[in-house]
Amino acid sequence: EVQRALANMGLNIAVMILYNSALMKYFEEEQQKEFHTWMYYMFVTVATVGYGDITPNTVLGRFAAMGMI
Repeated sequence: EVQRALANMGLNIAVMILYNSALMKYFEEEQQKEFHTWMYYMFVTVATVGYGDITPNTVLGRFAAMGMI
């Protein structure tokens, strides 16, 4: 039961990171960053580290980041 719950949680987090990375790539196209850079940004956001080295510049990008938090 616990293993299934942890696997489900891990899968949900991975899907959320991939989905929101795609949103950020779309919303923040003016920054010309690669998809894997936005994956890194979303992982850091989920881990609540927040280095601040990458930040969204558009309103839609900021809303996507707030949704992930």
